[in-house]
Amino acid sequence: MQRFPNPFNPNLLITTIIPTFRRPHMLRRAIQSVLSQTFPHFQVCVYDNASGDETAAFVSELAQQDPRVKYHCHPENIGAVANFQYGLSHVETPYFSFLSDDDYLLPKFFETLMEKLQQHPEAFFAVGAVMHVNEKGDVLHVHQPSDPKRSLWTPPEGLYEMVSSNINWAGILFRKEVIEKIGKLDPTLKIIDADYVLRAASQCPFAASNVPCAVFTQHSASYSSSAGLKLIWPGWLQVMEKLVRGQHIPASNQAEIRACMLKKFQSFLFPLALKCLRNKEILQAVKVAEILESECQAFKKSWIIKRLAKSTERTKFLFLIFIGMVELRRKFFKPFKSKLLKART
Repeated sequence: MQRFPNPFNPNLLITTIIPTFRRPHMLRRAIQSVLSQTFPHFQVCVYDNASGDETAAFVSELAQQDPRVKYHCHPENIGAVANFQYGLSHVETPYFSFLSDDDYLLPKFFETLMEKLQQHPEAFFAVGAVMHVNEKGDVLHVHQPSDPKRSLWTPPEGLYEMVSSNINWAGILFRKEVIEKIGKLDPTLKIIDADYVLRAASQCPFAASNVPCAVFTQHSASYSSSAGLKLIWPGWLQVMEKLVRGQHIPASNQAEIRACMLKKFQSFLFPLALKCLRNKEILQAVKVAEILESECQAFKKSWIIKRLAKSTERTKFLFLIFIGMVELRRKFFKPFKSKLLKART
């Protein structure tokens, strides 16, 4: 499938790591998205966490059709973090990427980011825009670098950029040297992806592209959707403290980094509180409000959530109006986002 007009050395190989557990239909889409890349010099390594379903059969079939597909099945479930870690520890190619089994790549992911890494040999990784879609495939939002004219970021500015843009690692292509630079994944954290990316950005230059390169799927069965508050608290604060107290952040930047990460943390919490209220999870919403107040000093937003949590007809009515305004804003900007996306692709 030699469709790429090969200006690169064919020995430049990429490994895409796909850990999986009992999602054969989504996994098939993820693997096919890698096999459909316009840059052909890669292998896709599937690490099965002892699914015990049809996963082994269909991945083995794909491997027979295309030798770039590699498959390993653990004899028992070792946990999601350990499975990602196992895949990372077996990278032998000059470049690698992570891909969750429910996400997928766009066809020019490798081509776009390899070009960026060729342009910037000092960069340890390259990031592209990541589209967030729902189960129907509707684009909810696009996470992308803030400055489309800037193609290289260096610490500490690069760390600010990755915190604010919040680009999922599905849209990142790493050089293998990043492993030597920042080490392995941190198994003590639940948000291993954010920790790894921010650690890399705090120590390494990276290249950036605003071209959409990957798709992050938000669906009811995903951990990111079902975990709720557990996904970001206290994990995000642990990542923040780990970065700020580390030796790679200059003392003059520590307060600003902390403020930047708390601002992003607040942007996660407020929508989560509204979702809890919408699902009638009142106690959880109040807990989020208390965290907004104690950790972010977001007293106004905390007050709003607590007021909405009171079960009176008046507050229910106000809440419905508020949610309606949020949905109206989202629908109003959706056509604009679609046009923007088409223009970039």
